[in-house]
Amino acid sequence: MTTRKTYHGREEPVTFGKPTIGPRVYLATGPSGWPEAFDRKRADAELAKFLHPITPDELVEPFIEAMRLEGAKAYSWSDVMNYIAKITQIDWKLIPPAIGVAFWAHVIEFKEEQGAN
Repeated sequence: MTTRKTYHGREEPVTFGKPTIGPRVYLATGPSGWPEAFDRKRADAELAKFLHPITPDELVEPFIEAMRLEGAKAYSWSDVMNYIAKITQIDWKLIPPAIGVAFWAHVIEFKEEQGAN
């Protein structure tokens, strides 16, 4: 009897698109190309717990400034995840997607508030 070998495919990085902010969920295009919903309260709580003792709002302006200095006109998933990884000193592959989506949503909200003022 032979032992069946497990399939070891190439590991693709997980990426998400720019989230849409709803009253109860963050909606982002996932790796499959389909929209994925993240419960807003839960994702924000995970983000706050992950970044503790720093609050997410304390990191939004420095993120925007870092992207401006790099010359980024738009933000990507890798920008968001690499920034969080740099701040927390944790490999970006170990950061849950909900944290990246929630942080990106905070950035979007901040920029919208600045545009309104």
